Amino acid sequence: MVREFHRAVQLLEPHKAELDDQALVQFALALEGVGRQQDAIRILEEQGRSSTDAMGVLAGRLKRRWLAERRRDDAERALELYKGAFTLAEKGNDSAQAFYHGINIAFMELAYRGHREGAKRMAKKVLGHCAKAPREKWRLATEGEALLYLGETDTAIERYREAVETRPQARELDSMYRQAVWVGHLVEDKSVLARLEAIFRGGN
Repeated sequence: MVREFHRAVQLLEPHKAELDDQALVQFALALEGVGRQQDAIRILEEQGRSSTDAMGVLAGRLKRRWLAERRRDDAERALELYKGAFTLAEKGNDSAQAFYHGINIAFMELAYRGHREGAKRMAKKVLGHCAKAPREKWRLATEGEALLYLGETDTAIERYREAVETRPQARELDSMYRQAVWVGHLVEDKSVLARLEAIFRGGN
């Protein structure tokens, strides 16, 4: 996978200012994949694209940096981008994009702002969009996360189990697991963490 990221960087970097939205997203993810997170953030900020996908990728990079370094500006900017992209996705009737951005809003509401009710309100909206989207790995994992915010633990664990059963790639599986663990800590339910460990690491 790292080799593929290096190849993408070599291919796209020479004309990075001319990339379309899809290629820009690919380039940013590749930069992060080879350890150049700051460059990924910088190129996305410089380009200032308004597609929901590009906005989400930038927000995601800022969210990760906030989790690592706890800079308030990163959290505020990430939340602003997620909210903007969520609004655009709803207006465009794009439920897959809406649930992606919405679940990140729910996360930031709880992790950054400490607003449990805000997280729950967004989680309910997310589930509504999930119901309109194709049933695939990211929808299932997103439903699991939304249900954790709402305290519906048993159903949440089942959704995560179903997501794992779709056999996501190792990088995707790790991303799902890390996010789920973060949420498990946020909802302060130790039993959730043990059950997630069994699903993602134990194969039970």
